[in-house]
Amino acid sequence: MKNVKKIFAALMAVSFLLLPGLASAAAPSPMDKPAKIPADGKPSAVKTAPKPEPAVNSGQPKPITKPAPAQPPAAKPAAAKPTKPKKAPKKAKKDKKEKQEKKTGKTDDKKTGSMKIACKETAPFFPGKKVDALIKTAKSYTGVKYMYGGADPKGFDCSGYIMYIFKKHGTSVPRAADDQYDIGRLVADTKKLVKGDLVFFSENRREISHVGLYLGGGNFIHASSSKGIRIDSLSNEYWKLRYAGAKHVTK
Repeated sequence: MKNVKKIFAALMAVSFLLLPGLASAAAPSPMDKPAKIPADGKPSAVKTAPKPEPAVNSGQPKPITKPAPAQPPAAKPAAAKPTKPKKAPKKAKKDKKEKQEKKTGKTDDKKTGSMKIACKETAPFFPGKKVDALIKTAKSYTGVKYMYGGADPKGFDCSGYIMYIFKKHGTSVPRAADDQYDIGRLVADTKKLVKGDLVFFSENRREISHVGLYLGGGNFIHASSSKGIRIDSLSNEYWKLRYAGAKHVTK
């Protein structure tokens, strides 16, 4: 009996020694968060994410991947240079004009508005003292009809008329108007015209097509294709545009 009491007393002593440690182990830590309890009062199982398994080294070296070579930047296309429109060649037209001028011996200057038709020159040949008589003869045929190729009072063309009145005073002149433009001395300015000069006109600015006799005062007498022998003014718009030059034939 005494032994049982001793054993019981020893157990009690041991329990008193171990009781504080058990109490502290059973008490929850203030750092632990209490599990959430759902509304139905049943605790739900807490799912934990699986930890990744460590990579197994197979012992083989990892392949070395080379970085892709950097591609050079794309070259920018060169800007197209503006091209000037090609002008149509004018050589053929120019050559044709030059051949025409060489053939006829006549030139044309349209840039200044003046007409330049090439011609020959000779010394004046008609006596100055006969000029008034020449003009009187010329006026005596006023009103005679125009006739192409005519060279007498039955009908005159322009050059036939000039040839006829000079012949009446003993002087021979060429038959055609462009040939009459090759006699006498060239008069460059209409302000220097004198009575008895021959005045010339052109329809195409390249050859002489008409001739008349200068009377003085800006007037001339000629064989008009529409009204026959008549007097007109050089200042008339029609004749002014066609005026080609004059020749001084009196000495």
